[in-house]
Parts: sequence; C-alpha cells; structure tokens
Amino acid sequence: EVKEPMKEPAPNGGAGAKKLQNRVNDIYSTVHVCEICNDKDDINEGEQTFYNNFSERDLEDLIQGIYYGLFSTNKPPVSIYRAYGTALNKGVAKGTEIALEFGLPDPLMLEALADNTWHFSAAKTWQLTKDMQAQLFDEFGNKREFAAFKKAVSGIVEEYNSAWLRTEYNLAVSGSQMASHWTNIEKDKKTLPFLMYKTVGDGRVRAEHKALDNVIKKVDDKFWNQYCPPNGWNCRCTVIQLTDGEITNTDKLVISTDQVPE
Repeated sequence: EVKEPMKEPAPNGGAGAKKLQNRVNDIYSTVHVCEICNDKDDINEGEQTFYNNFSERDLEDLIQGIYYGLFSTNKPPVSIYRAYGTALNKGVAKGTEIALEFGLPDPLMLEALADNTWHFSAAKTWQLTKDMQAQLFDEFGNKREFAAFKKAVSGIVEEYNSAWLRTEYNLAVSGSQMASHWTNIEKDKKTLPFLMYKTVGDGRVRAEHKALDNVIKKVDDKFWNQYCPPNGWNCRCTVIQLTDGEITNTDKLVISTDQVPE
C-alpha cells in the first residue's frame, strides 16, 4: 500500500506551483484531444478505483461546494484529490508488478513515483476546480442558477473523471513499468550497453513514434532523456536491451515533438 505523502491538495503559490499548474493547463488544452487518448474502452481499473473512492454524493458536494464558494482554486476539494491520487497510485502499483520480471524495483524509485502521482493529482484537482469555476457565470456576466451551473459542469466532470483519468491511469502503469525496467537497464549496461526503440508496429502507432522505431543508441546517450518511452498518453512503445548494435545517426532525423512531453 502506498502511503499518501501530501496532506493538502494543490499548491497555491510559488514558482514550482505555477510551473506545475501551467504544465497541467498545457496537458488538458493540447494533449487530450487526439482519438488515441480518448479511446472509448470499457471502464478500466483506474476509473473503477476512482469511483470506489468518490461517490455520487461526493460529486454533488463538489458541485455545490464550488457553486457556493466552499471550494476554489485557493481551497481545492480534498476528497476528489484523494480519489485521483488513489486511482493513479493503483496504476503505479500495477506497472511495478508487471515490471517484476525485470527484477525487484528500487524502493526510492517507488517512493518518487508515488510522490509524482500525488503531485499530479493535486494539479489535476486545481485545474478541474478552475474549469468548473469558469462556468459560474454566463456569457453576460450573470451568475448562473445552480441547476444551470450543474448542467454546464457535467461535461467537464465527465472528461476529467472518465476519458482523461483512463488515459492518465494507463500512463501511470506504463511509466512505472518503464521506470522499474530502467533501474535494471542501468545495472546491466556493462553487458547490455545498447538500447533499441521499438513500437508495437500496428496502425495505431503515432507518426512521431514511428520515426523513432529501431533507433539504436547507447544506454547513457542523452537521446533517451527525451525519447525513452512512454512518450505521451497511451504510448505503447518500449526499449530492447542489446549487447551490440550500430548506433543510429539521428542528426537528420525529423521527429515532431508536438505530442512528446519533455
């Protein structure tokens, strides 16, 4: 069981908080619009865990709390933050379990992954609150009646708690899996000093990732700082360890980074 390291939800001030909030703004305004990220699969474990910890009553309290000023970006709702964090940490646990085939994960790495998911959950909660607050007033600047406000935020809540959470959970699984794998890549790099980037190879592979397929670099090459998978939401790419290989010259390789986060 992952211990919750944060006691309060979103950070309210400071350069770090602002940077995190800007990053989440970017995520929700650009990354989540592609059909890969909004794949309409059945409810996954992340969503199920979330709904097990955030009931219809909690949702009603959230909507009322924002409408009547009990919650705001300066005082975000703790209940949904905890539900997000619990769901995403389940993804971390699942990814780590899958990665056990590569060996036991580093405890410090697991702690860092847990911290990252709680920080992300805080930023996600802040952004949800901001988006819901934006619906308090109509286009004429008049405060909406509660029923109209509830209707206006229903689609926003659905996106955050279903389609987007599903994608974020998948990233938590793949990210923790690769992080565990990377610990062993570092341990094995004397005997397996090369890595090859591999896509799944089907029709759903993004063009940006297809351009990276079969690229070979040494483990310590700075290339992997930017392009080690997962590269973006629902990325299914991986790396293969090699004893030898011909290093790929990527100086002239055109790789679009629009969908590849730093």
